Amino acid sequence: MIAFVHIWKTAGTTFTQLLRHHYGIRHFDRPGFRHRPLSANDLRHIRRVYPGLKSIGGHPVRPHADLHHAAPNIRYHSFLRDPLDRSISHFTWFLRWKAHDGVLYDDFEETMKRWALAEENRNLQCRFFHPAATVASAQAVTRQHPTLLLRVDRFDASLLLFRQWAEAPEMDLHYLPRNTSTDKYERLQDSHPEYLKRVTDFRSMLKKDAGLQEILLEANQEDQALVTWAEEDVWPRQVKDYPGNLEADTVAFQQENQLTKQEPQEPAFARFYRNTVFKPFKRLLLPQDEPEEVQASEWL
Repeated sequence: MIAFVHIWKTAGTTFTQLLRHHYGIRHFDRPGFRHRPLSANDLRHIRRVYPGLKSIGGHPVRPHADLHHAAPNIRYHSFLRDPLDRSISHFTWFLRWKAHDGVLYDDFEETMKRWALAEENRNLQCRFFHPAATVASAQAVTRQHPTLLLRVDRFDASLLLFRQWAEAPEMDLHYLPRNTSTDKYERLQDSHPEYLKRVTDFRSMLKKDAGLQEILLEANQEDQALVTWAEEDVWPRQVKDYPGNLEADTVAFQQENQLTKQEPQEPAFARFYRNTVFKPFKRLLLPQDEPEEVQASEWL
């Protein structure tokens, strides 16, 4: 089994569409909770409904959990992103997401400073691999369980590496990028258009303000070390294992992908099965509430 560790704001929405398109009913990524790690017991219950499961994914998939007890040969894969870019995207997404629930902040700068100080928001990429949220703990997990570390800044090359690693040569990788910061389904366009513009303007300002960026960088020093290690050590080894010329194959793929007109679609039967078979039993199979510390947090 392969397991996608979907870290917030690391191109996971686009990538998940590819997984759903290829694996169909053999893929699962909607447990009904976001922060509670998916457990081995949860996975056993899911397999009762999805007996042919080959791929799982989502924010609750965490390599530090005990999933290997239910799937001894589980292999993990995840995308890493420049910590500053990821944090800017995450915080401005947070502002929009909270606004959907009726929470509108007045002072974005002060809110961002408090957000960056909150433990649950610091070094989030490391935290997805291990609660200690250090590069050492994340590295230890990748040594304990086979892990493919992909790069948002090398997204197309990462797709080719993933297809080879997943032993799925027939996988169709063509995609349309999904930018959730400009989602066509953005409800704030109708409910709070002025607030949405403020968020968009603040995002643009963050990309230029060195002082505010320094706050985000300080909050992600372990993440920066993780990304640097992945780029300088792990990525070259993964590229070396690729059977062929990755750079040439990436250029060829990018030329092909320019002709893509629509995003990959999940097979109709997979959607039908989830809605008519899994969803009615979900409350019986899986926990629905997040842990108390998550419910008490302003940021989660």
